[in-house]
Amino acid sequence: MPTSTGLYDTSTITYDQSSLSYDGYGAPLANLPAVGVYVAFNDGPYVAEPVFTDVSYLTRDVSIRRGRQDDLQQFPSGQCSITFDNRDRYFDPFNTASPAPFNGNLKPRRQVKIVAIWNGVSYPLFRGFVAGWPVEYTEAGFDSTVTVDCFDVIGLVGASTINRNFYDEYVLSLGPKRYYPFSERPDNNKFYDLVSETAFVSETGVTTIVPGGGGVTLPWTTSSITQGKPMFPGLDTPSIFSWYDGAVLVDSERNTTATGVGQDCSMSFVAQLNERSFLFTFTFGNFRIAVNSSRSIAVQSATGTFITLSTPVIDDNKPHHFTFTFNNTTKTLRSYVDGKQTGFTTTAGAGMFVFPLSEARFEWFGLSQIQNLATFERELSATETQTLYQAAQGQFAETTAQRVVDYLGYTNLPSGMYEVAAAVSTQVLELEPEAAPVLPELAKLMSGEDGQMFVDSSGVLQFFGRYSVFGETRSNTSQVVFTDSGVGVNYDNTPIRMQFDADGVRNSVTVRGSNSTDVVSVDTASITANGQSAESVETYLIDPVAAQSLADYRVSIYKTPKLSLDPFVAKGQQNPDYNWPRLLGLELLDRVTFKRTPSVGSAVQRDLLVQAIEHRITPGTWETVVNGSTRYTGWFIIGTSLLGSSEDVLL
Repeated sequence: MPTSTGLYDTSTITYDQSSLSYDGYGAPLANLPAVGVYVAFNDGPYVAEPVFTDVSYLTRDVSIRRGRQDDLQQFPSGQCSITFDNRDRYFDPFNTASPAPFNGNLKPRRQVKIVAIWNGVSYPLFRGFVAGWPVEYTEAGFDSTVTVDCFDVIGLVGASTINRNFYDEYVLSLGPKRYYPFSERPDNNKFYDLVSETAFVSETGVTTIVPGGGGVTLPWTTSSITQGKPMFPGLDTPSIFSWYDGAVLVDSERNTTATGVGQDCSMSFVAQLNERSFLFTFTFGNFRIAVNSSRSIAVQSATGTFITLSTPVIDDNKPHHFTFTFNNTTKTLRSYVDGKQTGFTTTAGAGMFVFPLSEARFEWFGLSQIQNLATFERELSATETQTLYQAAQGQFAETTAQRVVDYLGYTNLPSGMYEVAAAVSTQVLELEPEAAPVLPELAKLMSGEDGQMFVDSSGVLQFFGRYSVFGETRSNTSQVVFTDSGVGVNYDNTPIRMQFDADGVRNSVTVRGSNSTDVVSVDTASITANGQSAESVETYLIDPVAAQSLADYRVSIYKTPKLSLDPFVAKGQQNPDYNWPRLLGLELLDRVTFKRTPSVGSAVQRDLLVQAIEHRITPGTWETVVNGSTRYTGWFIIGTSLLGSSEDVLL
């Protein structure tokens, strides 16, 4: 697939601009580029390199619009409308006699691309997906057209959901020996391990050791448990719930460790206890841990007795994340509740945790819930334990760039259809659960980044960071001069409206970050001069410091009214060899210069960043409409701008 800098292969285009006519009756378009229209009839929407068919000779007109109305908006999906000549019913999905590749392939979301060719150079204008194939008959049935509406990758992603489970992924990345999410209703007393992808069957008639001595034999049947709701925001699968005083037990594989040797090991799980919960027992390697009837953590010694250790209250009718780790070399056991060590570390003599056990088990009694049990044949670190808890809470610290890649990587979108700049580097924390819509999540991520997300002319979804508009060459160096006099691309002599107004002012900004933390930035001088204009921004930013940085930046950018310029029209055929390479190569967020020379007084000249580009192509005419913003031009940036310049200071 072509990237933003690549060119399309034009070997299949069999005409040139000196002889092209759209419908066989139009005049030659000597001063206009050739238009290449292609449809991938045989490939679906997620094919990065589809086989395109040239249907330019059946095209009557094309209209393309990419971009946004102003710089306060996020970029929406680009749009394209193509009118096809359907007199031969090639584009009629109800015509079973149409030739290949049309027959049977007029389906929604087939890929389409539009290119322009001038002086042998190909310029991509749009790539996207057909919404449908509506057939229209006019002129008493003697004429027929199909006008397809197309959308770009943003529109395609808008129908996608996040098909992933972050907690499961992180657990599996730690290399567990066994991992039971308990996400299924048990069938024939079975639960499934995600590591081995095998089922383990419960035992009946097992004698369970009770803290303080003694034993009780209790069976497990499917009637003794039911499914419950997920206990943490990051756990989007059900828990299992024991609803009466019976034992629930899951077998693991037999312990192959030699008698008296022991091994490093850990376990983690989420559980909720209440006043009727009696015992949590996990046996792994050569030690046994329990939460006993006094709600303390107890460790079984080699002789079978339990040592009771102090712990925070854990029977508060709230779910908690538990992790236990054991280092066999130092014989050190540590426990963590909700990601924090409980305050004890016990180190025993050589014989304490080495008694032989035939199997590893997890058991519990009474009205209690559990989910996401994992066992490890190593000692988990404190950082890994904290991250496990955060992931269960629906939080995972990473850069915006990585989160964007995470989200898109678990859709069906090929990696060749999106690019994420390295400058997308703010830190985010909160996660949305599996099956959340992708597009609102991406928009929220980019709001925290205060970066830009748009689809370029070659169809690639681009992500830029907060300061990209100041650092990228195409954004900090003017690419085109639009003028009414002198050297440059002349814009059309239609009414031009310019003004200063307060519609784009924002002088009081509230940013909400992760964990519902709100920070505010206010510029009192701007409020006094322009009146208060407030906005609130929802983000996943990791902490109040990052949120404050964004709020201050937004106020710095938007506190002062900037010149507003209505969209203007340029026609490349007025000076084709000069104009067309510049107009066809124009991209969103390119820096351009606009010059207006009134008959009286001084000239007006401002640099703009392109916010929207529109091409209106009909037989004999081609209009290019440009919409720009002065918001991100004219700033003094430390380390970039020249000292003594007249630019505004960017905080």
